[in-house]
Amino acid sequence: MSGNNQGLIDDCKNELKSIESYVLANPLESICSYLISYCVIRGCGTIEKVLKNIIFEHLTFNANSEAKKYFEKNILESSWNPSSGKIQQILDVINPVWSNQFQTQINGTKEKGDLSSLINLRNDFAHGQLITTTVTDVISYFDGAIVILNILCGIVV
Repeated sequence: MSGNNQGLIDDCKNELKSIESYVLANPLESICSYLISYCVIRGCGTIEKVLKNIIFEHLTFNANSEAKKYFEKNILESSWNPSSGKIQQILDVINPVWSNQFQTQINGTKEKGDLSSLINLRNDFAHGQLITTTVTDVISYFDGAIVILNILCGIVV
């Protein structure tokens, strides 16, 4: 994973851990539920950004400016949940072998479930539902999603 992407992950992880420390030390504070919801949004948003960066960086390596502009609009600036199904769909368009490798490597893993859980929590919050999971679980889901990103890196690089 590129240094920039690793930096995004590390920054997010540090922020999530800092919030976790606060929430665990102050479990009865009313702000804690908002902080946990923020962790869901922050974690999922970081996974989405890094995922898009991984694909963009690979597709634009040594590409001309027109191709870079096209992928910038269609990868970086697009809006979609970073689900394993969406990743597989994008890989299938780029290279079906990558899509099959990705599916084989993540199929039935805990980390695939972690990514889905993080996305489902973000969608729940976006649609007005309360986040009822713990901040520790959110961090665990984020860690699992990072494993999925590392698998992706191993396939496309």
